[in-house]
Amino acid sequence: MKKNKLKCPCCKGEVYSSAAQQTLKLSPQVWFWIDKYELVLENLQRDEDTFQWACDDCLNSQKAIIANPEIQTYCDYPPYLAYFDIEKKCTVCGENYIFSAEEQKFWYEELKFFVQGESKSCVKCRQKKRHKNNLTSELSSLLKDKHNLNQKQLLRIAEIYGKLGRVDKQTYFIRLATKAQDVS
Repeated sequence: MKKNKLKCPCCKGEVYSSAAQQTLKLSPQVWFWIDKYELVLENLQRDEDTFQWACDDCLNSQKAIIANPEIQTYCDYPPYLAYFDIEKKCTVCGENYIFSAEEQKFWYEELKFFVQGESKSCVKCRQKKRHKNNLTSELSSLLKDKHNLNQKQLLRIAEIYGKLGRVDKQTYFIRLATKAQDVS
């Protein structure tokens, strides 16, 4: 690779150094580990596999989004200078999915996840896990006072157990709800 060219991590194309101006304007320095790191062309070129950045063409075409390193949470891992869609494989279902630029910006700048944290599962699998966690929390809340449950609460517990695939528990709580109806 010629000294005056860089390989853009977003488009994978070789670009002249003048095509990285938006990234270089972000900040003159970024903290990286315990030192301030000069955000200059030579460092992007030397460490192209370390920094996630994008060329001006990718940023102008909105294929990439400029990042704000100053609000990201990082220490021993370099901050993101740009976000762009990354194809990944879900560790749960095994399907390929896109970890979108917008989602990355949300994770690292809004939710303040550490920049070395990354998506390991697709949106669909994360939603299923979140739904299951919500059901489990609701179940725990309902079962706190398990000796004073009314019929409606018992039926809801049975419904949750059914959604969680616990047919034995579902059947048990349906029986309790039926008994509670007989007592009323």
